Amino acid sequence: MIIGASRGIGAAAAMAFARQGALLVLASRDTESLEALVETLPAGTQARVIRTDITVAADIVRSVDFTVEQFGRLDIAFNNAGVSPKRTPFADLTEEAFDAALNTNVRGVFIAMKHQIRAMLKTGGGSIVNTGSISSTIVLPQMAAYCTSKHALAGLTKAAALDYAAHGIRVNLIAPGPVDTRMFQNGVGATEEGRERVASSTPMRRISRPEEIAEAVVWIASPAASYLTGAILPVDGGYTLP
Repeated sequence: MIIGASRGIGAAAAMAFARQGALLVLASRDTESLEALVETLPAGTQARVIRTDITVAADIVRSVDFTVEQFGRLDIAFNNAGVSPKRTPFADLTEEAFDAALNTNVRGVFIAMKHQIRAMLKTGGGSIVNTGSISSTIVLPQMAAYCTSKHALAGLTKAAALDYAAHGIRVNLIAPGPVDTRMFQNGVGATEEGRERVASSTPMRRISRPEEIAEAVVWIASPAASYLTGAILPVDGGYTLP
């Protein structure tokens, strides 16, 4: 189950999981993009689409129930939906923008995890991966709402991991650095100057592709990472090293 699968990292993850033979439930508010994505998946991939707004609890319940109805169980959940308010000095940040970031990036993922865990407990366990950010561990200027939400998501991930480690449920967080997604392109990556500035601030001197993050998601979700839980995995080209 991938929430936030319509583009960027989520769409790349759908492709990466499909290559491993996974049965997919793709969830997003943008079902048109999801349907188009399904057409690009490897032949024979079993994929279902359901409209889901991560900020609406009823949508989350319905999408988890749908997954179980379609495939009998939920083994892996990738919570990738998120928002990033535009850069704003702290004192100019509106309450509405702050609330929107927390509502999607923290509250929405909390609700999703709660119902995903309940489904996994019925079948002996599973793996949950949440999309954090370098902002889960460091703070960037004029991004108070985003950084707060991603720090909180890291704590939420660890709390769930601890509570269910003995129940066969692993919960981890990936922390991507700059990724060439629509969110990045609409923000600092909107100009060549901005792209070059971000790339030059990364030790690997480049911006990552969604496919690179997706491969990390598949690994951390898979049995290959069977002893890993509560981890924050940086996939950032060394951005957080200095």
